[in-house]
Amino acid sequence: MKRLTKREALRLTVELWEWLGAEYGRTKGDYAWEGQIPTNACFLCEYRSLHQPYPRPCKSCPLYKKWDGCNECDDDGSPYHIWEVAMAEQNYPATQGAADRIAELCREELARLGTGRKVTA
Repeated sequence: MKRLTKREALRLTVELWEWLGAEYGRTKGDYAWEGQIPTNACFLCEYRSLHQPYPRPCKSCPLYKKWDGCNECDDDGSPYHIWEVAMAEQNYPATQGAADRIAELCREELARLGTGRKVTA
């Protein structure tokens, strides 16, 4: 897979989660980008794996500490964790809300990048 910039990773993540929000019951693994599935089926994970694979790879995620009060995407209460639980319970309206929130977080980060304000990642 090609090396993604932070903006590309965020933009592709918006596309992924907008698609997931509209496609009830579909998973990240169902979404292929240019015929490839990124690391963990996540463009943010793909970005961070290329920029800081170890020892604390999630610190390179463009949304690190920006998951609605959570540090990482898989923390309890993060929109991604809510999506995973809702998928397991087949609560598709909840998956849509969580997917929409993830896309919104990425759009917010893209807007911050566009302003030239310092962004951590």
